[in-house]
Amino acid sequence: MRGGTVLQPKWRHIEQDFNNRAGPIAIRLENSFQVGRKKSGFTFIGDRARQLIRRSTETNKSERGYRIYTESDRNIFPYSYDSVLTIIKTAKDKAQLHDPALSPIHSFRKFFREQLTNAEIHPDHIKVLFARFDDTDAKEYTSKEFETLRPEYEHAYAYLDYMNNAPDTSANYQPNRQSNKISSTY
Repeated sequence: MRGGTVLQPKWRHIEQDFNNRAGPIAIRLENSFQVGRKKSGFTFIGDRARQLIRRSTETNKSERGYRIYTESDRNIFPYSYDSVLTIIKTAKDKAQLHDPALSPIHSFRKFFREQLTNAEIHPDHIKVLFARFDDTDAKEYTSKEFETLRPEYEHAYAYLDYMNNAPDTSANYQPNRQSNKISSTY
């Protein structure tokens, strides 16, 4: 998700998954987020963030002093862009992503791509997660595409969660070596 886009999700973008399923939450952004060279791509929130969101919706204030309201049009994260950059820098430091040649956001993108590759996610699925398409037309993601990518993200989450220093590679996960489920639409 792009830096400026992080500020825009509203409760309605996560409500469906948050209320109706366990595990990663799909952020279902409108088509307007999927236009031009800098599309948002498919975005999921992992289990750790889900727990923090749950706690922030159930209390008057989270441990950081912020409550998330579950009205459809309320912003999930009402931070300024500068606050988001501070949060990203702190997360980068905690995850020990110290490449001085890269900006904090590009460091995360590089880490994300490397971990998806380490998790053996199909390259076409990585492209979709990164919103790397051959054109600049808007893409409207369907439920089928979210459900195709969800198991890939669930598997990769163990590699993406910096607090998990030993992903379980013994599970019965079979990488989807065939990308025909979603790449035919791109």
